[in-house]
Amino acid sequence: MSEALFDALGGGSTPAGLFGSPLPSESTDEALSALVGLARTARQRVRDTFGTDVSPDSEGISKLDTVIDGIWRQEWPGNESSAYPILVTDLGSLLAVALLALPGTQPVFRSSSELLHFSAWVLSRHAEFFPFHKIAKSLSFRFGEKATQLYAEAQRACAVA
Repeated sequence: MSEALFDALGGGSTPAGLFGSPLPSESTDEALSALVGLARTARQRVRDTFGTDVSPDSEGISKLDTVIDGIWRQEWPGNESSAYPILVTDLGSLLAVALLALPGTQPVFRSSSELLHFSAWVLSRHAEFFPFHKIAKSLSFRFGEKATQLYAEAQRACAVA
């Protein structure tokens, strides 16, 4: 990987085990279907709440960062907010499906109910990207890496793949 990102790992021959073992493929198919449905609902909720359509591409992820910046401008209390869990889930699902739309990415679910440790794995580059971690950090700390940085690094990994 060309950048050192806090929500990306590289160099391992398999997805990282520090957050748990990946689910078997039959469970992954169900979890992926649920994630796609969640992202569809989240996209509509973001459109209705923030007036922004976050598509699963570079432009959409740039808009996602704009939404997060706007949340902070409204005196967002960070992870102390009661809205924090739903925002992490909604915005994280949008980043997750955008990563999975890139060629060569594979979903890695470590739980059928907990998305925080979900990752998008690029086997050919031995790179792993954690969209829900990224969004959790973006909503916990005002200044830091943006979702666009994680997405751009994943694009580079997929382009080389």
